[in-house]
Amino acid sequence: MHGIHNFFKWDNRDIRNIMESALERASLKRTLKAQTRREVLDRLDFTEKQLQLVTVEMKDKICKMVEEVEHKVRIPCEPVR
Repeated sequence: MHGIHNFFKWDNRDIRNIMESALERASLKRTLKAQTRREVLDRLDFTEKQLQLVTVEMKDKICKMVEEVEHKVRIPCEPVR
């Protein structure tokens, strides 16, 4: 019983140390989460920009292909001799 009695005999200093330690861990965790979030958002932004570039490239290629096909269709057929 004596050991349990000492367990509950914490003074304000002990409680303050525990609270400060919990606050430090929470603050560090918050900082790491914010950093991870920024990194993920940066990667997402990069990916979106790359997707936009590829989309523009593909649209340009499709337009060129359509123009080539239209040009080929407009050329009159020469009679076979």
